[in-house]
Amino acid sequence: MELASYSCSKATNHFRRNCLILKKQGRLLREEAALKRTKKK
Repeated sequence: MELASYSCSKATNHFRRNCLILKKQGRLLREEAALKRTKKK
């Protein structure tokens, strides 16, 4: 993830916005996966 944030900071404003959106989506996917994991227990 360090690499992603690094490229984000060096990118143009337009790309940085997309990058932040992708990061949010990735975080949501991880939280969703965690929820599914806890529900299975």
